[in-house]
Amino acid sequence: MGETRDDKLRHKKEEVYAIIHEYFLSDDIPKLIRSLEVLGMPEYNPTFLKKLITLAMDRRNREKEIASVILSALHMEIFSAENIVDAFVTLLESAEDTTLDILDAPNELACFLARAIMENALAPLNLAEIANRLPPNCSGSETVHMAQSLIAAQHAGERVPRCWGGSTGWTVEDAKGQDSETS
Repeated sequence: MGETRDDKLRHKKEEVYAIIHEYFLSDDIPKLIRSLEVLGMPEYNPTFLKKLITLAMDRRNREKEIASVILSALHMEIFSAENIVDAFVTLLESAEDTTLDILDAPNELACFLARAIMENALAPLNLAEIANRLPPNCSGSETVHMAQSLIAAQHAGERVPRCWGGSTGWTVEDAKGQDSETS
């Protein structure tokens, strides 16, 4: 008897987890792109992005940085703005639960959101869309406000891109250049 839909979904989630871990170890953007293409399930892009950000938040600044870079670098080529918005809505809806495991999750999510805006993966209007899609009295709404404050702060253009303390060596422009070389 063949795999059930739940079995297939569980298998795909395991593949996503393995792809992300490999990326965190190798920082190999072209390999990540090939792995996502082989996975061949664009409808799971929001799930991939949610898992990418969640796993990065539970790791060192290096992984947070490379997760931010990949989010911005592959915007429009692999991940649509809608994928990114959907991922953040899901992350923010479960922010209270995430905070049980990752104490600084609201601040880190605010940084991920601010980076996505500053690096043009999302438009500023997408923050309002995200906030409007959150349930009433959701703690994620405060995280959206924190992201708006980060973006509006003096010298945000210099501060936000360095919110994880440094660089992986990949800039968004480098990553986009690598992506076009693999196409």
